[in-house]
Amino acid sequence: MNAATLQRHVQLDRVSLTIGAALLAVTVGAWAIVLTNNAAMDDEPATGSGMPAMDDGAMDGAATEEHMMPDGEMTGMDTMSPREDLRMRIGVSQQMDSWPWPATFAVFSGAWVAMMAGMMFPAAVPMAATYTRTARKTNGKGRAGLLVGLFVTSYILVWGVFGVAVYGLNELAGEAAARWDAVTDAGPYIGGTLLIGAGIYQFTGFKGFCLSKCRSPLGFMLKEWRDGPAGALRMGVKHGLWCLGCCVGLMVGLIVAGVMSIGWMVTLGVLIFTEKVTKWGPQVARVTAVVMAAAGIALIVYGDGLPGMA
Repeated sequence: MNAATLQRHVQLDRVSLTIGAALLAVTVGAWAIVLTNNAAMDDEPATGSGMPAMDDGAMDGAATEEHMMPDGEMTGMDTMSPREDLRMRIGVSQQMDSWPWPATFAVFSGAWVAMMAGMMFPAAVPMAATYTRTARKTNGKGRAGLLVGLFVTSYILVWGVFGVAVYGLNELAGEAAARWDAVTDAGPYIGGTLLIGAGIYQFTGFKGFCLSKCRSPLGFMLKEWRDGPAGALRMGVKHGLWCLGCCVGLMVGLIVAGVMSIGWMVTLGVLIFTEKVTKWGPQVARVTAVVMAAAGIALIVYGDGLPGMA
């Protein structure tokens, strides 16, 4: 290897390290936001929507006088409505029920984007580094920074739009559960069916096609390269769509298990990284498919008693 070739490889390594360090910093910040939000939800008093917190003595009195059924069961004070339960699954706390919907949606959107960044950015390093190298060669170092920023922003925007769909569907499901008890009773069956469907999706050719796009940064650049800011935005959106097609089955599994479960979020992040970056990606996708389908069957059989489900 001559000096010029060695220097070129060193420069490419520096680009990868720089992009990796930048995305790592964003990932750490995103996880800090997620953990802070999760801790705030855990610390929130479970007193029901719109009800003030009470001290221990008042709680005992209220439970004895007003919230204790003849058979000894608690009502109202330590239970959530089906709508509240569904909202908690995607990170909307009981306290937010009294907020106007724009404020609730804004908080959810911020938490959702932070969660997506925390889970997706580690696996996006190879694609972002490859884009950066190409942008530096075609546009110069000065302009490459802007293009990389637009590429990454439009990529995460795709996941933000997906979050809007998740929020809307979850609100519709919550309203349906509040109106009809049959919807609440069917919850484990709906969740189990979604998990089985997500497992089946992992075996489909479309999933494999999207995964191959995500696993080949150089191939993506050769086929999809567009110059300039508009091209960066277009490429980021397109890569985001391929990533969505690759990971949507896993995301369905996370939504069923509970979006704000830190354990499931970490597990999903590891699976996404393994599928998209390592040589075992396709094999891991198939193993994950079997596990999700089995979990779906178990959820249908055992209902809400299945361990690990929110």
